[in-house]
Amino acid sequence: MIYAKTSKGFRSGGQQLRATSATTAIPFQPEVIFAHEARLKGEFLDHRLRVNLAGYYTITKDIQRSLTVGFPNGLTSTLLNNAGKYRVFGLEGEVTAQVADDLQLGFNGAIAKPKYLRYDEVANRTNLSGDRRVERVQEVPEYQFATWAEYQHEFVFGAFKIRGDYSWTSAYALQSDYASLGNPLSVTIDPSNGRTVIDNIIAASTSPKQGGLGARTSISILDNRLELAIFGRNLTDNRKPVGAVSVPGIGFVSLQLREPRTFGGSATYRF
Repeated sequence: MIYAKTSKGFRSGGQQLRATSATTAIPFQPEVIFAHEARLKGEFLDHRLRVNLAGYYTITKDIQRSLTVGFPNGLTSTLLNNAGKYRVFGLEGEVTAQVADDLQLGFNGAIAKPKYLRYDEVANRTNLSGDRRVERVQEVPEYQFATWAEYQHEFVFGAFKIRGDYSWTSAYALQSDYASLGNPLSVTIDPSNGRTVIDNIIAASTSPKQGGLGARTSISILDNRLELAIFGRNLTDNRKPVGAVSVPGIGFVSLQLREPRTFGGSATYRF
């Protein structure tokens, strides 16, 4: 099956209910998105090979971004900002192969090329396009992939299944909006490393390239009514950051780390 699709959607605008001054009380406008996509779905080799491929191009106007404004006195305010115009295009693919009656292998990957075509700062509507501090696109890795293998076999007493998977993501920005670019603290030099406060925030709010390994095994008995399973997540105990909230005006970053290595079990009964 081959198809192409184009669509338009929007998110409504509103008022700055948490504004602290007339300057930051400017209402935010609707966000409008135009999305175009072409996709191929196919099964080959007597349905033992499944291939899904897609390409897309998306333009978003008046994109809404949540913004935490910090002040030298330590107070903060959260605003919604129309950050300008943003585009992203890329490719996605998934391949699943039944290489044997009991063994299935899979792979998926994606490439994304995001960019702000225009970036407006909320306080004075200044076009900041080209400023490296704001042109980073939030939570859009350029490259990512995942691969897995699954073995399943029917025995006299029931069905046995074991699966292992690995996923990898390139480095990406956890935060892209910096409210206090004009604040003196943004260009203050940190004596510990010679970098500015805003440079430290950018470094701290970037998720480095990282991977995750997981596994699960289960057995189903009683005509598949009862399933007993054990699993392990993040087996390499990767604790790199996957989320961040920053307040550039006061030089503060709060990080959310990947969950630690976890083991567990489950029992499921289907009545």
